[in-house]
Amino acid sequence: MNIVGLLHIGDILVILILWGILFVIQKVVLRFIHLLPFKIVKQSSFVKKVNIVLWTFFALLSVLYLGNKSLLFTVFLLIAVALAFWSFWRDFFANIVIQFNNELKENEKIKWKEITGTIKQITTRNIYLETDDGKMEIIPLHLFVSDAYTKLQQVNKPLKYSFSVNDADKNPEELKKQLFVSPWVIKHLPVSVEKSENGFRITCYTFNKSTALKITV
Repeated sequence: MNIVGLLHIGDILVILILWGILFVIQKVVLRFIHLLPFKIVKQSSFVKKVNIVLWTFFALLSVLYLGNKSLLFTVFLLIAVALAFWSFWRDFFANIVIQFNNELKENEKIKWKEITGTIKQITTRNIYLETDDGKMEIIPLHLFVSDAYTKLQQVNKPLKYSFSVNDADKNPEELKKQLFVSPWVIKHLPVSVEKSENGFRITCYTFNKSTALKITV
């Protein structure tokens, strides 16, 4: 190991070639992952974790190679990179903590400080929160993890569902009674039964599209 020596042009070329090869390997690995028939590998959080592991491995290989050529130069280089890109590294390492602890997921609703909103995206450096009034808050990750946050329970909005009953002989009050008996109709929200050309037009509220298809009278 060369402790005080400087790097030669050949050493720099080797590093560049190594990173080129590793970059190709990363692309191949990610493409292979997307072909696997497992649900977990389709998730963006899993792909992000694989990316972090691969790039960390690449960085360690480079540091080991440089350290073997010139330990002193490598130490100075690492210190210089750490200081020059300190704001980036703070967010980067905060992102690693979030990804590997599975703390946050996109579309989760949270409260951070006085901000309440839904997570729209988590990037290497920022978290994007869409507030209830439609604003987009961009929060650096190192600031985000430095304060406590609260996960809020997601509440699905009721689905307004309308359908027709083509039977003019039915009694509208009986139709309403049948709707209120149905477990798929939200009882505390309004239900309307209106006369139409061929029968009745019914409007009620249900939980989602799946439960709407189960409503019958």
